[in-house]
Amino acid sequence: MAYQKDEPLVSVIIPFFNAAPYIKATIESVEAQSYTNWEIIMVDDGSSDGSLQVAQTFVKKHPEKIFLFTHANNQNKGAAASRNLGFAKSKGDLITFLDSDDLWLPHKLKSQVQLMLSNGEIDVLCEATKYWNSWFDPNAKDYIIPIGAPSEKLYQPPTLAAKLYPLGNGDSFCTCALMLRRESFEAVEGFDEAFTGPNQLFEDQTFFLKTCLTQRVYLSSICNNIYRQRPNSLMHGLIANGHYENALHYFLKWLKNYINSKSIKNSEISFLLRKALIRLKYPSFFKILNVGNRAGLKMKRILRGFVKK
Repeated sequence: MAYQKDEPLVSVIIPFFNAAPYIKATIESVEAQSYTNWEIIMVDDGSSDGSLQVAQTFVKKHPEKIFLFTHANNQNKGAAASRNLGFAKSKGDLITFLDSDDLWLPHKLKSQVQLMLSNGEIDVLCEATKYWNSWFDPNAKDYIIPIGAPSEKLYQPPTLAAKLYPLGNGDSFCTCALMLRRESFEAVEGFDEAFTGPNQLFEDQTFFLKTCLTQRVYLSSICNNIYRQRPNSLMHGLIANGHYENALHYFLKWLKNYINSKSIKNSEISFLLRKALIRLKYPSFFKILNVGNRAGLKMKRILRGFVKK
């Protein structure tokens, strides 16, 4: 099929590690897209459960559209390195990500491509996400969670960084809800591959923060992606084993270094970053900051003055 300029190629990057029970449905949700000018770039991150064999069946089915890669010596290098490898092998003008246990509804790509084409100022696009609990427990409730800032709006950098988790109070992105231009991925230099082991808890947040700090981000209220909640997932396991606070501290130190290295000057972000670091190191002091009395207000003024120095 010949495609016109208004039908850009979309690269769908799917990293996977031991996802044999789920990856078939994930790939099929891309095959079912109403927008058909896509390619799938799958990256095996050292699986040992038959995931690779499942992926290979789809490559045989669509060798012109679905491609499969592995790390050297079948290494397990983490999601960040796998997504970066997927990007390096991709050809699309528009880039998307889909984890190997998540799903897309049939119009996800079509609706996002239309938005990107309608506004050339959009560097990164993100939509609301459905958190899928009922797949394993029919009595569990599913939730559609919008991004924690007003939608149908384009945000100039670094505005969103101060509004969304982990610096702000709003819900952040889900990777499966994103679409961005190829040059924007290159501008933020992809995912940070240093976030491995327990620090993988924040490997996606590094990417989201880099986009919010440097790119123009449009938030959509549409929800065409489904984020599977798994009690036995890697992320749930890391949190259950008490790695969250150490991983958050590692992330915040990374963010501080990143902001300094890029010479990003924003007093609100500097204040929120310092506040987050103090909250981890001095939880009692942080409680005072949240008290609505003179002592709390005075401590906030002191902290703001310290940040500006």
